[in-house]
Amino acid sequence: MVQNIDKRKCYRFEVPGGKVKYKKVKVFDFHKGFSIACRLINLSKGGVNFTCEEIIRKGKKLIVKLLIPDYEPLELLAKVSRQSSSRDDYYLTMRVVFMPFGTGTYMNPKEVLDVLRRLDAQYVKDKVKKIVKHIFTINILQYWIESKKLNERWLFLR
Repeated sequence: MVQNIDKRKCYRFEVPGGKVKYKKVKVFDFHKGFSIACRLINLSKGGVNFTCEEIIRKGKKLIVKLLIPDYEPLELLAKVSRQSSSRDDYYLTMRVVFMPFGTGTYMNPKEVLDVLRRLDAQYVKDKVKKIVKHIFTINILQYWIESKKLNERWLFLR
């Protein structure tokens, strides 16, 4: 059995073009299909945040289908952790946490965790690169401003 993931150590990342479909886990309602494709807001190894149009209570179990470009669809068991209105009240956002990974009942396959790890490595690495580039640019601008101030002082003292 794979241990539960420490969700506090999971980085959330955006997946351009990513979509989510979901359906409720009901005893007598397995024939019911998935929802329409919803916009994926962010994803981590521990859960997913996405838009939806339906109110679902906290704690409700879902089957979530992740539609990631260039990947096969991933189906995971999840539980609703919160739901809130968007800033403009146009849609709802839902945050679900994935059930543990392993081989037991109500567990997600550990192969899916391997795919989530690859996505994490791919998208978090891109995010870190952007942040480092941004910090580097700020440092160069600060250096340029300071050197310009020094040059102005030097000309003033002549």
